[in-house]
Amino acid sequence: VHDDLPCMDNDDLRRGKPTVHKVFGEANALLVGDALLTHAFYLIQMACTEGLPAHAGIRCVEILARCSGPFGMIGGQWKDLANTNNSSPAQDWQTLCGIHNLKTGVLLGAACALGVVAGTALFSQQSQFHSSDNSKVIIQTAENLGIQVGLAFQIIDDILDATQSSSQLGKTAGKDLAQDKLTAIGLLGVEGARNEAHKLTQMALATIDDLGTQLTAFHNQARPGNMTGAGAPANTQNLLQFVHQLLLRTS
Repeated sequence: VHDDLPCMDNDDLRRGKPTVHKVFGEANALLVGDALLTHAFYLIQMACTEGLPAHAGIRCVEILARCSGPFGMIGGQWKDLANTNNSSPAQDWQTLCGIHNLKTGVLLGAACALGVVAGTALFSQQSQFHSSDNSKVIIQTAENLGIQVGLAFQIIDDILDATQSSSQLGKTAGKDLAQDKLTAIGLLGVEGARNEAHKLTQMALATIDDLGTQLTAFHNQARPGNMTGAGAPANTQNLLQFVHQLLLRTS
């Protein structure tokens, strides 16, 4: 909702429908975005009242706050605005990756990490696991996955903005060029951007395999008597499906 506001991307369409500020006004759209952000933390607290261990709830709050705040999504959006209309001299690939990693990647990483934290906590009921080095490695793998997927997603978004119509996209096409934004297309060209997106997608698929292996090891450690893997948190099919869909978006 906030991303579409006139002071940000100033978009009138989202998924083929008028954006919130076009229907309900800019002030209401601002309040809706604020309400959704704060409501996320309330939902974590509600999960704790429904059985999520408190130590896992605290970890989830830390992850979500860090990844959505100045060191995450909001910081990335700030950098994105600074590189619109060529207002910054740093127009290079490293700058673009830094923007997308913060604006999109770390938030997707938070989504992956929240699932890992909640799932392992509910599965094992072992609070000591979540303070161990093992848990930190698994959570970092989940966050790395989100960064890889997020960067691939944004590169593909740049490709689609330059190659598809508004009706195909469900949002206004050609806005990146009109706003003179720093994009993968501007730096790499269409084919170069496609290649980079494909490479990142393959990296993400490999990271999903790593995450599955780490979660299976945790499963066997938490419940050593159950070696069949039944009910193990290592089911990563939904992640695989999402990453494969990233490739289909450019076909």
